[in-house]
Amino acid sequence: MKIALVDDEKNVRLAIKTALKQQGFDIVEFANGQEAFDNTEKESLPDLYILDIMMPVMDGYELVSLLRR
Repeated sequence: MKIALVDDEKNVRLAIKTALKQQGFDIVEFANGQEAFDNTEKESLPDLYILDIMMPVMDGYELVSLLRR
């Protein structure tokens, strides 16, 4: 399962990524919603997004709105 981890806090991403990788998940990480949106290929969308809500550039709500389109 491919999981996109989107959070502006590097330490939070590291902690979550470490725990999920130990369970065998494939993790891609991004520092904000815009980065996640720009670097996610439409043909290979992650199976799950774990999003921070409050981030600079583009927050989690904005990313969800764009992904739903």
